[in-house]
Amino acid sequence: MANYVIRRWYDIGLMLAALAIVWLMVGDLGRVQLILVLNFVVLVLHQFEEMRWPGGSPWMTAIR
Repeated sequence: MANYVIRRWYDIGLMLAALAIVWLMVGDLGRVQLILVLNFVVLVLHQFEEMRWPGGSPWMTAIR
């Protein structure tokens, strides 16, 4: 179990981000709490993108 967490922490973070989005839709949060949770979600999604698909920035920013 520990090896799975070490190797796949970004997958677990993606699940936490999904739970946070559900919490945003269901919960009654103030403006500051909403911004903080959205910041967490964006950070985790960025980490997932960087770890799951490394080197994707040149492909995404390429001018066609």
